[in-house]
Amino acid sequence: MNGYGKTASSNIDKKSSLPNHSWNAIEINNKWYLCDATWSSGFFNIDKNEFILEYNDGYFLAEPELFIKNHYPLDTKWILLDDKISLSEFLNAPLIYKYAFNYQFIPLQPKTMKMEVAKNEEIIFLFEASDSIQTHNIELELSSGSSKYPKKPIISRTKEGLLELKYTFEKLGYYDIHIKIDGQYLVTYTVRVRRNKK
Repeated sequence: MNGYGKTASSNIDKKSSLPNHSWNAIEINNKWYLCDATWSSGFFNIDKNEFILEYNDGYFLAEPELFIKNHYPLDTKWILLDDKISLSEFLNAPLIYKYAFNYQFIPLQPKTMKMEVAKNEEIIFLFEASDSIQTHNIELELSSGSSKYPKKPIISRTKEGLLELKYTFEKLGYYDIHIKIDGQYLVTYTVRVRRNKK
């Protein structure tokens, strides 16, 4: 099927949205599954103009709740979820990477990639995530320009079993916020930290 593949360089917001990718639906024992053999095989390095082989089986028989985070079909029946999201919601959602599939790490909150907060305001991030994830391996990385700042958020499990990360922004500016496990990028948000309103 054809649709929108969301990557760090494409389909990040409504202004740049174009169908650009294809993947498969497979029926096994009367149940439909989603697969992306292309993204499972590796990626194209634009700087070197070459394809880099890097096998990742996370895109095979992926959970629809996770697959929809970076694949949006032109025919929305292939979302395979009761609660459909709109194309606009998809384009404005956080950016997820292939390792999120390996860890079954599904971002739930905030629902949008771009945020604005006041200085000294706390943001709460919520994720569905496997109980087997070692929370001490999770880190938050703030990027501003070429500078990267590793941070340790406050991490806990909610009574519903969701993974909760809390972080307070103490400096003004624009930041990319990367959630990482064992050094691997899982999810990216952006935030503008503004002055408190008087």
